[in-house]
Amino acid sequence: MADNILILGNGFDLAMGRKTSYEDFFFFIDYFYILLKLSDENPNRVTIDNSFLTDSEKIAESRLKRCLEEVQQNEKEEIKEYFQRLSLEDLIILFQNPIIEAFERLGVHEDKDFTTEFVNYLKPFLQSWKIEYDAKIIKVIEGSLENRRLPINVLEIQNSFQEEMSFEYFCRATSNNLFIEFIRKHKKNLGNNWSNLELVIADLVEALSDIKENLQNFYSEILAKNSSNYLDIRYLWFNNEIFRHKKNYEAYQFLSEKLKEGFNESSEQSDIKLINGLNESLISDLDILTNLLELYLCYLHKTDFEKRKISKKETVIDAISNLKESKVINFNYTDTALKIFGIPLMNTHFIHGKIKLNRRQNNINTLVFGIEDKEDRIESINNDLIPFQKFYQRTVKETGNDYKNFFAPTMINRAVDDVYTVGKRYPKNIIIFGHSVDPLDKEIFRSCFELAELKKYQYQFIFCYYNQFAKQSIVKNLAIILGKSRLIELTGKNKIKFINSKDVERMKMELY
Repeated sequence: MADNILILGNGFDLAMGRKTSYEDFFFFIDYFYILLKLSDENPNRVTIDNSFLTDSEKIAESRLKRCLEEVQQNEKEEIKEYFQRLSLEDLIILFQNPIIEAFERLGVHEDKDFTTEFVNYLKPFLQSWKIEYDAKIIKVIEGSLENRRLPINVLEIQNSFQEEMSFEYFCRATSNNLFIEFIRKHKKNLGNNWSNLELVIADLVEALSDIKENLQNFYSEILAKNSSNYLDIRYLWFNNEIFRHKKNYEAYQFLSEKLKEGFNESSEQSDIKLINGLNESLISDLDILTNLLELYLCYLHKTDFEKRKISKKETVIDAISNLKESKVINFNYTDTALKIFGIPLMNTHFIHGKIKLNRRQNNINTLVFGIEDKEDRIESINNDLIPFQKFYQRTVKETGNDYKNFFAPTMINRAVDDVYTVGKRYPKNIIIFGHSVDPLDKEIFRSCFELAELKKYQYQFIFCYYNQFAKQSIVKNLAIILGKSRLIELTGKNKIKFINSKDVERMKMELY
């Protein structure tokens, strides 16, 4: 017999069939962003009439039809430009709910060549962008319909969160958020990084901190190349390519544009005041983004457990015989382990907080959603970065360090094989599932290794990986967290093992 500690990341929820990826979350945001842009009201306002909220048929027919017409007629450049950045699959996903509603009302069902009708409804888009209308398009649409994303029902969304949360607030939050705007503008250039919102947050806030700390150096660099007065220098800096060598160049470019906007609105403000103002906006927008994430996960909770009633999928976790007695260090904000495996909440530490269904607006959002604490020394902490850092958020949101109690030794107080086992300590299987072991969470993982070693019992860390690329990424991140030499030492002593997340038989062999 052995104790089991599960360290769960978002890959666990995904493995159980839940749509908890940041891509799913961003699709959710985009859906409302686009609906707001299609409102009869001025796009800069957030007042939405009741019919927009409640009349699904009007959304399905009138608004979608008008959207198609506007794109074709080039009446609203902003809408057209946005849609042109979407893939065909995105378009299908975006419109599938209202289209399906309209088709069902009109008596068009799958047994009546549903897919062809679907394509015909989107044909104006295809023609507008000169996309060839052929069997390949049909195949793409069939695949998209088969793998539908989370259905979106506006009224249910509003009812699944806090009482004071208004639809107008939600639309405003999705359309004016700096982080969302940045991803929307630069998704193609960001590659896979855009899908990790925490990396995007880090890119923006660290770039702004660098601009502030090295402002004089940037101006000196410009002065060395140009003889201009101060105002000319500021304009030159706002449009300069001096950040081109930066790894996160898109973040610098985006922030420069925002600083230029601020300068144009009030040229009397100092550079530092403009930068500080932009930093405050980022802090505020991170709070809003965190609220939106909680709202999405609350809606997902109701959809998955009250409507879809999802069940567990086969993984290596099935190899654990006494699973309900396991302790869980949960990096997710969801209680999937409770709902699917019955692991009680008292055995779980939500290290980054937990969603609260129907949370009132004046109650604290406990979700920790931020960036890595790169400086270990307290005196090196950057005041501008503190509100974004996880250690600060874990402090003010009082998530605690209860996970450390899970590493306490469990004494054997009965004979198992013979009398000599009495007084000894149970070994511990520490199973990491669905977590990339990203250095964003290095402090927690370092602590787990130190605690296991300190308690003087037999232990092993088993890292479950989805594919070979994921395995390589975990190894690289462990090298960053532990150091290469320590990592090699622990694998050599069989204290660290790697198992494919589907290899149940191998897991059964390796578990204490």
